[in-house]
Amino acid sequence: DGIGFIVGLLTAFRLNDAYGKWNKASAQLLVMHAKAREVVSKLVSYCGPAPDSVPHIENVRRLIVLGCVTIKMHIRGESDFTEYLTSHLVTADEVAALT
Repeated sequence: DGIGFIVGLLTAFRLNDAYGKWNKASAQLLVMHAKAREVVSKLVSYCGPAPDSVPHIENVRRLIVLGCVTIKMHIRGESDFTEYLTSHLVTADEVAALT
């Protein structure tokens, strides 16, 4: 019974620690999402509705999405872009430029 109590206590500690790390990561992901939206929003309001600024705004938006994808891949230790190509988050040209 004593060993079961110790194992249960250690398991509870590890579970609480894992949840704390997950919660911090989730909060950071929300911050990253909010900052990406803020950057694009400020860029659009700064450049205005001029037709010649649309390609530049689109390019910055694509770079922000690409940055988020590469951060996620780095954290997960991934190196294959297939999932992101099929979901159209990145283009083949962007993958070629990164690899």
